[in-house]
Amino acid sequence: MAKGRGECPIFKFKRTKKNGEEYYTQAFDLVLPDGTKKRFTQYADETKGDFVKRRQKVMQEHEKVVCIGVSFILVKDFLKDWLSTKRDISSNSKTTYQNYLDAYILPILGEARLQKVEQAHIERLISELAASGGNKKKGLSPATLRKVKFMLKQAFEHAIERELIIRNPTNKVKLPKVIKPTIKPLTKDDISKVLKSADGTPMYIAILLDISTGLRRGELLALRWQDIDLETGIANIYRQLIPIAGGVEILDNLKTEKSTRQIGIPDKVVMQLKVWKAQQEAHRLSFDTTDTKYFDKDIDNDLIVRQTNGKHYHPRNFAKNFNSILKAAGLEVRKIHDMRHTFATQLLTAGFYINEVQQGLGHADAKTTLQNYGHILPGRQKELANKMNDILPI
Repeated sequence: MAKGRGECPIFKFKRTKKNGEEYYTQAFDLVLPDGTKKRFTQYADETKGDFVKRRQKVMQEHEKVVCIGVSFILVKDFLKDWLSTKRDISSNSKTTYQNYLDAYILPILGEARLQKVEQAHIERLISELAASGGNKKKGLSPATLRKVKFMLKQAFEHAIERELIIRNPTNKVKLPKVIKPTIKPLTKDDISKVLKSADGTPMYIAILLDISTGLRRGELLALRWQDIDLETGIANIYRQLIPIAGGVEILDNLKTEKSTRQIGIPDKVVMQLKVWKAQQEAHRLSFDTTDTKYFDKDIDNDLIVRQTNGKHYHPRNFAKNFNSILKAAGLEVRKIHDMRHTFATQLLTAGFYINEVQQGLGHADAKTTLQNYGHILPGRQKELANKMNDILPI
């Protein structure tokens, strides 16, 4: 418990007179804002009541201090309590944080006392996770280590707000440099091969729609027919399908405010969607004439991208199916996200502006788009320079 309006505990303190005689007096400890520990002891001529009054005065003079000896909170108890009451993150992020606690943080730091955690403890945690990955038995990437530190930073800031500690032990912890993964967009020839390989499967419309719109995987898997106007070719993007323990969940909120957006769908793709919708309905009716029922209720209702039996895709299984399509097409394995990269690189190469592509991708700002795809633009500099030929009067 922090000082706040509470009281630091008084305890007996042994002292020795000049003649060697030992006796006990009273004392209490504080940690001051500069991090130093200070002990206040009872004066020789001070009564117990006067000492209590002096303690109150000292505590009033030091508004931001921690009382030593009041609380012995374990890190595991504090972090569990912090996460259970955290309301400013999505259920997906909360699940991720819980996984980080269980697999990475608590096995190493859980039994430590909250008030005793220092920068060195966090540095040792990061080093061990980088080497062995905690319970995962595999070293964590710099990107994941950064997420672990960010989570701990939030938690310790909360502890400071509650006046349980006076400084954040994560503040000066340095992390390994994050190496951005190589973007592997599909070429036009690759796109042709992939679509040919996927033809006749539910993955065809999924890949076609993703490459032509740049949707995130979760956005694609949560898209419903009612979200698309097949006459105007406009889709409303405001939902995402996320993995959770034991299955999936669809959320009516996205990563950022700008992730909620309207996008245009190419006319060629709209035509294919109309064909797919008719095929999907005929397929559903054919299932209803057999002993096996088509999944068409609850989370699966009205989804555009489904498995053959009408059931939604789990993101993990969707990625496996995508890899199978790539292998059948004779292409190297890529991440699902590379279809989104394909959308962006093809448009930028064709001459569209960064801010136009940013809006289509649903990035929070153009800076993110530029960081991811800025390397594509230098190749167009000569093309842009040559446009000055029509302007210069020479």
